[in-house]
Amino acid sequence: MDLSKVSIADLVAELASRDGVDRISVGAYQQYELRKKYGADRDQISAETVLVVNYLET
Repeated sequence: MDLSKVSIADLVAELASRDGVDRISVGAYQQYELRKKYGADRDQISAETVLVVNYLET
């Protein structure tokens, strides 16, 4: 399977469904801006969900 042809949303949804991955809601204690560090596209980024990976199989 060529993962470069799979959307990021589908990859994240699959990862979120795996054992060892917990989906949590997060919030900030104060206002913040998240932007890409490199590249021309430095628009603000937002996230409602963070995936915490507890176990990585090598």
